[in-house]
Amino acid sequence: MRDKINSTIKMKNKILAMLAAPAAIPPNPNIPATIAKIIKIIV
Repeated sequence: MRDKINSTIKMKNKILAMLAAPAAIPPNPNIPATIAKIIKIIV
């Protein structure tokens, strides 16, 4: 019984971690790189 509970908790934590992970990635990582290039050229 305890093994079943632990595996359910691990699965839930894994699913929640997968849902939270994409939020940490910016939608378009090229924008900050482009801004950095423009600032470097201006300086």
